[in-house]
Formats: sequence, C-alpha cells, structure tokens
Amino acid sequence: MKLQDLEQMVMRVLAFALIVITLAPVRGAAEPQATLELTEYRISDVKALEGAAILATPDHALIAGGLGGRNVGELALSDEGTGELRAVGQLSTPRGWAAAVTVDDAQLLIGGTDGERLLRSVIRLDWSDGTLVETALPELEIGLAFAGAGVIDDDVYVVGGTTGWPDWSASDRVFRRSLQDVDRGWSERARLPAGPVVRPAVSGQFG
Repeated sequence: MKLQDLEQMVMRVLAFALIVITLAPVRGAAEPQATLELTEYRISDVKALEGAAILATPDHALIAGGLGGRNVGELALSDEGTGELRAVGQLSTPRGWAAAVTVDDAQLLIGGTDGERLLRSVIRLDWSDGTLVETALPELEIGLAFAGAGVIDDDVYVVGGTTGWPDWSASDRVFRRSLQDVDRGWSERARLPAGPVVRPAVSGQFG
C-alpha cells in the first residue's frame, strides 16, 4: 500500500468521528483514580479534514488547514456532542500535514505542505478579543511535513517526518526551539536513534 493511500484511509476514519477522551475523578475512591469518558463528535465535511491539524484543549478543538486548504474551524467539546463546527478564520497560506502542538492557550503549526512544496514556516494561532490571530515564528531550517511535535518544559521539539518532495523520503532529524527566547530560532539535536520515521506519535513528559 502506498503512503498516500494509507494516509487517505486513516483520514477517512478520523473524519467520520472525532473521539475525545477526558479524565474524570471517581467519586468515593480512597485514592485518586480516573475513568475514561468517550464522546463522539460527527463532522459532516469529510474533505475538510484531509491533512488538517487537530489541536485540543479541555473545552474545544481547533481544526486548521488541510491539504490545499486554509480554513480554521472550532469544535466545542462542551456542547454535549452536537458536533457543530464553527468557522473562525483562515490561515494565511494553505497548510496540510503540519506538525501541531498546543502551548498554553495557543496552537503551533510547524511546517507541512501547501500541495506543491514542503513548508519551512511556523505559525502560532491564539485568540485576541474573540478573534483568531496568526503570528509568524522563526522558520525551520528545511521544509518538513508529516512530522511529530511535543513540548518538554519550555522547549518545543519536532521529530521525524519527510524532507523529500515528491518522493516522501523519511527523516530522522530532530529540531528544538525555546518558548522563552522568542527571538531564537530552531536548533538541530541528535538524530533519532531508531532511524527515520514518518508521522511519529509524540508525547512530552515533565513539561
């Protein structure tokens, strides 16, 4: 199966239902415990999700971009599962398959593709007086898509992905940027010991 076929199959599944997992305390428990609560939010516009970045906070999910798309939608997760996707803005450029991570109350979209080339640009999405604002951040050294991103302490890490277009060659490179020093760009770290990987699952600890 080709990578493109696999990606399309995965996105069809994701587009059919966005499953949100939350942690809730168990009443009367002797020690802190948690149960998983699953809520299903159906989204009608399947095509809008192909390659889109989905970033979640406790009360909403932001669905940004997509392959060749610039739309940004907000899905209220506290709306009893009605699945109402509200348009809240547009990205300055089409961006699909970007690495995405939530930092405090803002969302970062890192790299991706506009359908014709790999992107080096990095943007920050946050709210100002009820309006979604896009801010450009220092660019990556190279164009990169299908990468993973995570936060540890005050640093954002971007790992793996593809640096080739259109051959989709996998990458083992790792980049880091400080969230405290807003003027400093990205620095390259030691490469992934397991080798190149596309669309890695990334989780930050101690951050």
